[in-house]
Amino acid sequence: MVLAGGVLAYGGGGGAGGSGRPSGIGGSGGSPSPSNLARNSSSFPGAPATQSPGAGVEGGACPLAPPNRYLPARAGCVTVLEADIESAGRPALILVYSQLSRRHPDWYAAGTEPPEARNEYIAQAAFLEVVLADGRTFTTRIPDTRGADVLSVGRVNNDPGPEVFLQVSQTSSGGAYVAYGLVDGRLVPAGVTLGYGGDSAAKSGFECVTGHRPGVIQFDYELLGPTINAWWKVTRVSYAWHGPILARTARRTFREHGLPKPRVADCQGPGLARASS
Repeated sequence: MVLAGGVLAYGGGGGAGGSGRPSGIGGSGGSPSPSNLARNSSSFPGAPATQSPGAGVEGGACPLAPPNRYLPARAGCVTVLEADIESAGRPALILVYSQLSRRHPDWYAAGTEPPEARNEYIAQAAFLEVVLADGRTFTTRIPDTRGADVLSVGRVNNDPGPEVFLQVSQTSSGGAYVAYGLVDGRLVPAGVTLGYGGDSAAKSGFECVTGHRPGVIQFDYELLGPTINAWWKVTRVSYAWHGPILARTARRTFREHGLPKPRVADCQGPGLARASS
């Protein structure tokens, strides 16, 4: 399964501004070995290289990727990763990319655009592609985003294959994450958007539940005051895996005293292969 986002063990929210982009990995399963952190491919000769990680998510514009047999024309914001998506003992090629328009970024005031912006084009749509070792290829458009980025791959439920974790948005208040599963030749969305990050008045995070009934718990925090170290309203929403789908099972709201420390935790599972930051 591909989880666009980051259900991993991250701490903090990207500094005082709360960028919401996880920057580390840990949790109950430990850290992956350095050999699993490459954002490029060695088992698929001729595969494209990763461009600037997260550029499509954070900026919405990227340079054109060089022509490549694994990519369509006018692709950019490319992330490349290898992982055993079939649990078959052989790697698959995972690509996330955007289809680029022919327009340069237009959000700079005249004369203030950086030199690299002249080589960038605004992203129009984001795609996830999985190429298996036997050459079979599966592609899906990631809805409601122009750019995405792979964060990790790991098995976190009872399905035979691992999950691929992607981030699909990034603002000053946090990031959004989604999940996909490769099931019967289709990339199936989990149907839930998870959040991580926050600012001085609102925060969010999520963590995985493993074991007999695996799932995900989303935590959302809303400041009640009178200060950030006082009272917060907490909304806890629980989801359970049903095949590749996350189904909501419970929702609870309560008050909690003290500054919350939201995280993304315990979702790497065994067999993790994470794209490096």
